[in-house]
Amino acid sequence: MASLQSALTGEPRFVPTIVADKTSSMTLFAAVLAALYHQARTGEGQEVEVPMFESLAAWIMVEHLYGESFVPPIDSVGYKRVLSPHRKPFKTRDGHLAILPYTDQNWRDFFALNGRQDLLDDPRFKTLRLALAPHRFPLRRAGEDRAHAHERRVARPSWTASTFPP
Repeated sequence: MASLQSALTGEPRFVPTIVADKTSSMTLFAAVLAALYHQARTGEGQEVEVPMFESLAAWIMVEHLYGESFVPPIDSVGYKRVLSPHRKPFKTRDGHLAILPYTDQNWRDFFALNGRQDLLDDPRFKTLRLALAPHRFPLRRAGEDRAHAHERRVARPSWTASTFPP
């Protein structure tokens, strides 16, 4: 986990929470429930063992093992979308705004919600993959360059298509 943070900060950093403790306790909780269910159904007891390191490793590897899961590998370790330096809350005049459109439909809904239907037909933003290309990240531009007010409800940025780089 510390090395994954280096994708964002340039150096390994610890996550500011006790992730291993929380992850292993939730894994233990699920294992105990499964053992109790088994006992209720069969009358047999179960031995439950939940190692902390392996619980955390499994939790992290779900998304970050990525292309290394294949032989031969089809990509490097690390889920690119999650490791993007642009994946963060955006500063506004009165706080921060969290926007994470994960599908093409979410992307269309985002533009429609913000009164920017004109961008729905812009070829640069036709799909989420195109819109989130590193050289044209509109959420960063809207959130950081324009610093719009969101009034703690719905974002109402005032961007134009010319706001975004070609």
